[in-house]
Amino acid sequence: TVPGGPENAGALGSEHAHAGILVSIFGDEFAFSAPSYQIKSSWIHFEGRDGTTIHKHATGVTLGYLFETLSLGLDDQCFVFQDGRSFCTNEDYKLSFYVNGEQLPDIRDLEIQEDDKILIVYGGETPEEIDALLLKLENRELIK
Repeated sequence: TVPGGPENAGALGSEHAHAGILVSIFGDEFAFSAPSYQIKSSWIHFEGRDGTTIHKHATGVTLGYLFETLSLGLDDQCFVFQDGRSFCTNEDYKLSFYVNGEQLPDIRDLEIQEDDKILIVYGGETPEEIDALLLKLENRELIK
């Protein structure tokens, strides 16, 4: 373990992978481009005022760790903003995760690979609306 780094991470610089992410809460896209979400960790971060490309700089770094460094709560049921507002799966709305178009129950342990596309959706989207978000994510260029 590297001091100050995530638990199972390799050396800083042992990898440089990029993944696209889109977080949609009730149809509004979450802006990771805000200063409070930029370069919070050397291991995995958003940079250059961009909020759509995740940069990972070591092996063994998970998406769960990224959200921890951003002070955002994320588990398989809830997405929690820095101000404490939470969006949790309930009878009416659902928190869903898609990686490269495939729905997953949880993404905290996911280690991104080059060109992965990650969609986090909270709301009551129809399958068609999910497809439209996946297409938007797929067509967006990664910032490298």
